[in-house]
Amino acid sequence: MVLLDIWMPDCDGITLLKEWAKNGQLNMPVVVMSGHASIDTAVEATKIGAIDFLEKPISLQKLLSAVENALKHGAAQIETGPVFDKLGNSAAIQEMNREVEAAAKRTSPVF
Repeated sequence: MVLLDIWMPDCDGITLLKEWAKNGQLNMPVVVMSGHASIDTAVEATKIGAIDFLEKPISLQKLLSAVENALKHGAAQIETGPVFDKLGNSAAIQEMNREVEAAAKRTSPVF
């Protein structure tokens, strides 16, 4: 999990977030924060892949809640992430992936 500030001395958080997304490195939950935020920046950050956007000053409760949500999201990604990506993307693999995902959502036993 990453807490990412928008304004940093050598780079800005949005550029870094875009770079991670472009290079396939956005594989962890990211909470973006800023003391000089705009709605446009918050929307852009979440569209790129940030889990949450916090405006400074941040209360301890808000920060803890955002961290908890991000960690839950990260755990869910591990459980339901793109497990089959390494197998390829042929029609047969895509169909198998759909069937496994559908089976995972069922509450009854699958045989």
